[in-house]
Amino acid sequence: MSGTIGANLVSGRSSGLISVVEAAGGAWEFVSSATPSAAAAFNVLGMEVNYDYCVTWRKCATSGGGVGLEVQIVQGTTAQTSSDYAYAAQVANNSGRKAAYNGDSIVLMQHSTGGLGGLLFSGEVYLYTPKTAGQNANLTWQMGGEQDDSTHGFNIGWGEYDQDTVAVDGLSFFDTAGGNFVAQGLVSVYKRQTA
Repeated sequence: MSGTIGANLVSGRSSGLISVVEAAGGAWEFVSSATPSAAAAFNVLGMEVNYDYCVTWRKCATSGGGVGLEVQIVQGTTAQTSSDYAYAAQVANNSGRKAAYNGDSIVLMQHSTGGLGGLLFSGEVYLYTPKTAGQNANLTWQMGGEQDDSTHGFNIGWGEYDQDTVAVDGLSFFDTAGGNFVAQGLVSVYKRQTA
């Protein structure tokens, strides 16, 4: 017997073949993708209960040079700007910096998001069970980009939004200088059932 083992497993028995369907959760499901428009924020909305989310960035940029990519939690349709964010990140580049911060957003990447020379960034941001009652929203990420002709940056980290009383409906991404995203690249959203 030959074949591929995947989400729908096939098992042999004396009376023939039976199909064994994988239990709920475990597999990432594609939700949607879009090219950023020339706007100051890129929002991912409509998150559901009992799912993790992954937002991937492929060869994107912002209009300003030497700026970073930040994110805020969206509740309802409003990005939360209060000083309830905490995170720690490892920043690897020519100067080998480390960063940790508490403030009104989470910095996903420092100084690698655009400007002169078509500097591009790519990476992934994970949001874990955003609508779980009584739990703070947790994020992990890995982002990288070219900072200039001689410096490349790679950022990995973990962060949370320290409020658990209101459902998290999405994420709002923006750059530290308040510039616009460049209309290029691709952002894709995936979800994975957790219950």
